[in-house]
Amino acid sequence: MLLVIALLLILAGIAAARAGIRGGKQDGLTNKVYIYLVLFATLMMTVGGRVALFSAVADIIVRAPYYQSIYRQGRK
Repeated sequence: MLLVIALLLILAGIAAARAGIRGGKQDGLTNKVYIYLVLFATLMMTVGGRVALFSAVADIIVRAPYYQSIYRQGRK
């Protein structure tokens, strides 16, 4: 999925660059698609970062309990 998004961003960037080179007239649709793809990628990175931050803080605040057994396995 990430590869598809990266490929779409690259293709949109190439199309926007070609539109700018052709004579100064830029295609409005190409620019909008490129901007929306960049904004979507930024949003996904922000959401992922916040989830990771929340998870890390929760792990620091509420640690998993550690139990050490004093009994040996198999001893009767």
